[in-house]
Formats: sequence, structure tokens, C-alpha cells
Amino acid sequence: MVSTIIGINKEVSEELGIPQDIVKKVNKFFWEKGIKDAIRSGDYTNIRIRGLGTISSSRRKIWKEISYIIATIRNMRNNDAKFKNKSRDEVIEELKLELRKLLIRRDELAKAFYIKQIRFKQRINEYYNKDLEREEDNLECIQE
Repeated sequence: MVSTIIGINKEVSEELGIPQDIVKKVNKFFWEKGIKDAIRSGDYTNIRIRGLGTISSSRRKIWKEISYIIATIRNMRNNDAKFKNKSRDEVIEELKLELRKLLIRRDELAKAFYIKQIRFKQRINEYYNKDLEREEDNLECIQE
């Protein structure tokens, strides 16, 4: 099993008979333009890649982006600087739209995290309940 990206590129180039540098360029383009841009754009919270798994946005990174946009909007409201192509209100409206997208992503990630935690707690409870049932069965056998 190949564990590094260099090994994967080498394996793919050998299987397909393509030079390794071309495989490397295609792989790099796929990750940078396909996956990173899709997550950064705010259109997707999670991206599922068959055979690889699910890639999620970072909750911390989204929180930082939200904080940055809020601070930028506050600074623009308090600043009297002139803008070349757009008025200040147009720029603020664009930032608000971006902020709405990020807040939706944040909510989706929070719900997914909550569901994951609930399922984890349920599995733990099921495990301990099974152990308790086994102990009770053992005690019943001993008492008889």
C-alpha cells in the first residue's frame, strides 16, 4: 500500500504509462482548483470523494473568517475612505452576503458535529449496557 503522494503519483504513472510530472500536475490542479476552491467558496461544507472519504471545512477556520468579515464591516462603517469602483454600501452588502454563506456553513457543521456526538454517546451507552447485562447474567448464574 502506498502512503505518500509521491508514491501514489508514481503508481498511477506506471499504471497509465504517463510521465510522473504530468500526473503530479493533474493531481495538484485537482486538489487546488477542485477541492480547496469548492470548500473556500462557501457552496459546500463537506466534499465526499469516492474511495478517499469526506473532506470537511474546519470549524475554526470558518469562525476566523466570520470574525474577520464582521470586523471589516465595522471598520468600513466607521471609516470615511473613498472607494474607486464601488460605493462603500455596495462593498458592505457583498461582505454581508459572504457572511450569510459562512453562517449557513457554520450551522451545518454545528448540526453535523452535534449528531456525531449524539451517535458516539449512544454507542458508548450501548456498550456499557451490554456489559451490565452480562454482569447481571453472571450474578444470576452464581446465585442459582
